[in-house]
Amino acid sequence: MVSMRRVLASGFVRAARRTGNAHARGCVFPSVRHVAHYGQSSKAVSSVSEDWDARTLSTSRLVMPEDANPRGNLHGGNTLKMIAQSGFVVACRHANSNTSPSDLNDTSIPVVPIMAHLDEVHFEQPVHVGELVQLYATLGFTSRHTIEVDVVVEAENLVTGTRRRTNTARVTYVGATPTLGLTSLNKVRAAEVPQLVPRNEKEQALFEAGQARYEARKAELRSRRENSSSFSVPVDDGTRVSLAKLMLPGDCVSGNFVQAGVLMKLMDNAAACAAVKHCMMGCVTAKIDALNFEHSVLVGDLVHFHASPVFASNKSLEIAVSVEVERIRLTSKDQRLQISRGAFTFVALDPNTRRSMPVPPVVPQTPLQEQAWERAKARYEARKKASVPRS
Repeated sequence: MVSMRRVLASGFVRAARRTGNAHARGCVFPSVRHVAHYGQSSKAVSSVSEDWDARTLSTSRLVMPEDANPRGNLHGGNTLKMIAQSGFVVACRHANSNTSPSDLNDTSIPVVPIMAHLDEVHFEQPVHVGELVQLYATLGFTSRHTIEVDVVVEAENLVTGTRRRTNTARVTYVGATPTLGLTSLNKVRAAEVPQLVPRNEKEQALFEAGQARYEARKAELRSRRENSSSFSVPVDDGTRVSLAKLMLPGDCVSGNFVQAGVLMKLMDNAAACAAVKHCMMGCVTAKIDALNFEHSVLVGDLVHFHASPVFASNKSLEIAVSVEVERIRLTSKDQRLQISRGAFTFVALDPNTRRSMPVPPVVPQTPLQEQAWERAKARYEARKKASVPRS
């Protein structure tokens, strides 16, 4: 059924582009009977484009109603999920690029890229239902165990033919091999990945920039481990939202590893619930600070998401989100591992004009909330300072 829907969506995109106006010219989905007839008469294309490059990926998806948020735009969590999937494809190709078909057998273990880090993501423009989302992923840097992929997201209005950039993202994956017979809370073996060799000056520049970011991230992670209390979700004061989900095979992309995109979508869901609860009006994601994923999540794990408002400016609201994993099939105790934590910034929109609206203030009630408020305010002030154009 999913494959048939993709066929229908692909045909609709081609028809809408050709007519220039899907509604005026009456472009509708063909019936399933007609699609089956077309499939019987068509020939499969077996040739591979000569300019195909394993280091890049270009993919697209038609935005459907089930992809939308309550405002009718593409859900920010779905955008994050598509970014993670696009990056995964490029990373997986490279991680296994030294493996030939003759090397594969029943005992061979592939390298699975697991998302470890996401640089901050800005939601520059909304994407509407009926538009085409296009993602361009490019391999930029590798270390011994990590792969960095840049992803650009664009939206195309199929009626006017105009395109606009909506997001840019940089995702880092860690090569891993699953250990058969999981017997501990976190038993995943890191794997070495093939080293990227730049082919020209542009790729060399990207590689060197990626190497500098890699060293900076290592220093930041060391500092974070030494001061683990630098970011936390305040205790529940009535505005906190908690969600929990059992991870199933449908949440995975390879082996038993849960997609990071699934986790990010649920983080965005929890943050959005907290934002709407605080503002009492519709809110949309405007920005996500950098995220780190410290542990892998596997099928059968119970994952907990906690979100609370921590700071509000005049027209923006920061939500702190914490994610914990509970390996319920390995222990009956409530033993959890924190796998990620992040700051999601939202804006409230007027339901009629869709313009940003003033946000109610966040008033700290406890010392922990005051600390979180001060740190969030410092991040907000730093962003304001960085956005001011230099003379």
